[in-house]
Amino acid sequence: MRNHIELNTDGSLTLPKELLIGLGWTSGLITVEDTDIAWDDYEGHGLVLSLQPKVQNTTKLSCGVIIFNEQRQVLLGHTTFKSHWSIPKGVIEKGETELACALREVREETNYDLSSNVLEDHGRFKYIKGKDVYLFSTVLSKEDTNKVPVCTSTFDMHGTQYPEFDRFGWVTLQEIFDNKYSMPPKLVEIFKKLYV
Repeated sequence: MRNHIELNTDGSLTLPKELLIGLGWTSGLITVEDTDIAWDDYEGHGLVLSLQPKVQNTTKLSCGVIIFNEQRQVLLGHTTFKSHWSIPKGVIEKGETELACALREVREETNYDLSSNVLEDHGRFKYIKGKDVYLFSTVLSKEDTNKVPVCTSTFDMHGTQYPEFDRFGWVTLQEIFDNKYSMPPKLVEIFKKLYV
């Protein structure tokens, strides 16, 4: 029976089995600060303890703005070469705040500058596997609503640049709830949480 801690050649530690089994622990994983500490009974002789840097969260964050007009209609953009419509949103860049990302995405995808608008912060939502969405909302003035949105954000397909949105429309909340514009289902669900 071991009564001391041994350092193994691979950098792991072997602890006396009684140390953790006495607590009823034969294997497990805990995290201390940014390190995962895993242990397991090793051939019944002791517990091998390994220290590993904690796996970072790989969930991406997309930020966007739900834009209303004074008639309480929502601005949607039609995604180029796809059947669905969506709100202006996109992935946050390193060092960018959620608000800065949302404002940048709106500017790139609609050419609207919302920096002087009052924005309501709705927070973060689970969106799709590997991605969450952080949403704000605002109401455009009549003057701004009369401006035609233009998408300046593009993607490359076979050497040709295409806008992310190829057209826009003002739709009612009920049309969104009924998913008449083939929006991503999780986005429709978020709209229902916010506005039903």
